[in-house]
Amino acid sequence: MPINVTKFREAERRFKKRVPDMEGVLDLRATNKHPRAKQICKLEGDGSWMWGVEGKEGLFFIPSALDEQQQKYWITKAMSSYMAPPNLTNLDAHYHIPEKGLWAYFENNEILQIKRKVHPDDSVQTQALPMEQILDRDGIKSLMRRIRWVTLGYQYDWTSKEYDFSRSPVPFPPTLAAYSSALTQSAGLGPSRPEAGIVNFYQPGDTLTGHVDRSEPNMQAPLVSMSLGAPCIFLVGGRGRDEEVLPVLLRGGDVVIMAGEARYFYHGVPRILPLECGRMEDEDPKVQLALELLGDARININIRQTDIPVPAEAPKLPKTKMEKELAQRVIVVLECAPLEIVRVGKGSEARHHLLNSDDHQNVLRKHSKDLSDYRPDITHQCLLALLDSPLNKAGRLQVYIHTQKGVLIEINPHTRIPRTFSRFAGLMVQLLHKLSIRAVGSNEKLLNVIRNPISDHLPVKCQRVAMSGEGETVKIGEWVKTLPEEPIVFFIGAMAHGEDKFEFAESKISVSEYPLAAATVCSKVCHAFEDLWDII
Repeated sequence: MPINVTKFREAERRFKKRVPDMEGVLDLRATNKHPRAKQICKLEGDGSWMWGVEGKEGLFFIPSALDEQQQKYWITKAMSSYMAPPNLTNLDAHYHIPEKGLWAYFENNEILQIKRKVHPDDSVQTQALPMEQILDRDGIKSLMRRIRWVTLGYQYDWTSKEYDFSRSPVPFPPTLAAYSSALTQSAGLGPSRPEAGIVNFYQPGDTLTGHVDRSEPNMQAPLVSMSLGAPCIFLVGGRGRDEEVLPVLLRGGDVVIMAGEARYFYHGVPRILPLECGRMEDEDPKVQLALELLGDARININIRQTDIPVPAEAPKLPKTKMEKELAQRVIVVLECAPLEIVRVGKGSEARHHLLNSDDHQNVLRKHSKDLSDYRPDITHQCLLALLDSPLNKAGRLQVYIHTQKGVLIEINPHTRIPRTFSRFAGLMVQLLHKLSIRAVGSNEKLLNVIRNPISDHLPVKCQRVAMSGEGETVKIGEWVKTLPEEPIVFFIGAMAHGEDKFEFAESKISVSEYPLAAATVCSKVCHAFEDLWDII
């Protein structure tokens, strides 16, 4: 093997050859099964068998999961309604797609007048193209065959390789969601909640470079992948590019499920193979038109669960300026929170991460940074303690985050913060890129970057107290009884160490004779006011 060529890259080269070497390819429809293939279970309903592979934990195959009629149904959906707005395709960056979509013109044999979009970085060749084209059915077919992907549900940003959670999602196709959820349930992986999907279209000669799908905040939820049309070689490796690579022959009607550990496996498609039994046909004109448009191509529909935050049961919140000034409530400002984005990797594999001392030690040491200064998990723990509290559920708590970089974030009390740190980190990366996160199915902002300073967002009449080991030690349960009936603001450090110099605090107190974690301080504050206001 040449120097610096990984096992995955070597496998890709092997199957891109004009005559690929098919030795050792896993073919689950063959009578002589691969020695590492193992039957897992028989699925309810159609009786299909689910197979696993020795050494590839969480990777499952269901050969012939879809019969011919089912394949035709999903091919027609992919070509017609899935391609239509408001779902986005790769063509949207270049053309003003009509509201009713390309399929409607193609099916009804209508003439389409379509305009090209202008971009400052267009090549000379692109600039030479006409701004407006008039297309007949053949021209529309040619244009539609240039579609390489369609996004369903939460729209995927192919530039940042992240979901755009700041915009309301397109409703996910209910029949596709029902099929995917029933499949994972039948496979013993539990019910899934499909929220996003990508439909990939592969023309003969197309490939998909090895990659890992890392964009979902929940990387444990199963990813369901349906193959339609032409067969292909599917490569699946491990967590690194230099781990063993297994080539698999996928045919139309096969389903792959990647769950748990397998979600972190490199995988790709280096080769689309010729149809084995000729093209399918159908008596229904719409279905037949979809099959003709498909031709010798392959379609892959993959279905994903994102698990972004959703509103919890909504507490009653002060809305008017007067209510915000007078309502007895607690305001917590998490100060000096180390929420910072770092770009890790090179080229197309580069991803944005929330910089932290566990995952990015090499990056931090390279720049002579103190590892203990990069503990975003402290902010995560504080938010869980605060937003899960009865005080918050009763509508008597407001939380802000002020980061080390000076970014001010308002947390809607309705927000349900992800339980795992990896999902929380993904959410923070989204927020710092998009500047806001909206609730599912509404325009309510759950997380929002707002202008500084924090004093502009606090009631005019309120006490401002810093929680600090340098302050007077008090029994907070007794101390809160001495407060006037007005809002109170607590500044709590969300960092591992450092001076408690909070600009807008007027006084300091300590709630223990011992050093406490920030999340523990948050809990003590909440418990004291819950007792004071008889919140159970």
